[in-house]
Amino acid sequence: MKRLLTTLAMLCSVANAAVVITPSVKAEITDVVTPVELTMAVNAGPQYPVTKQGVLEFHLPDLTGQTVTSAILDISLTGAARPFTSNAVTELYIHGYAADGVAMIGDRTSGSPVAGPFRASWYVTSPNLPDLSSVDITSFVADLASRGESFIGLRFELVPITPYPLELRFSVGESPGSAGTRDPRIFIETTPVPEPSLSCLVVLAMSAAMGRRRRIEE
Repeated sequence: MKRLLTTLAMLCSVANAAVVITPSVKAEITDVVTPVELTMAVNAGPQYPVTKQGVLEFHLPDLTGQTVTSAILDISLTGAARPFTSNAVTELYIHGYAADGVAMIGDRTSGSPVAGPFRASWYVTSPNLPDLSSVDITSFVADLASRGESFIGLRFELVPITPYPLELRFSVGESPGSAGTRDPRIFIETTPVPEPSLSCLVVLAMSAAMGRRRRIEE
């Protein structure tokens, strides 16, 4: 009986699941949408002809019956540029929206902030860039999953703090010939609901009761 209860408990136990997703859409948006493969640039300010925003869209797998417990964005900032040699400071905001798997002009105003601001600066000879390898977007992704959305949309917007702004460059693709390039990733962890199922609890309770009855009869 003890062995049977152990087997039933293992079958009825619930396990956390993990999935890693990469973007299916990568684009720069100005007055037009420009698909990109390896590098995405984001800028803002009067020194640039037009404001350039970056958009990434990720296919969200079907998480029916799952609760998202963690969603961590990992993206690599590979460099920066400035139009003049003056000191420059800018802040990066990451906006989230329910996407459709297609980059469009309207995406440049989509969503609301889900992370940030992250400050980037350039004093004297080299830029100081924020670490975006572990950005927590759990509540945003959990909300999309609970509503049954199919795509996660992320928009990258810069807000200049100084008159002379920065342009930030992101790695958005894998290239065997380019060291340090990699896809952005979202690490998602989930747990099943309900936990455990009612039917499993009933089976375990009945099995335990049968075991006690057998001992009494013996």
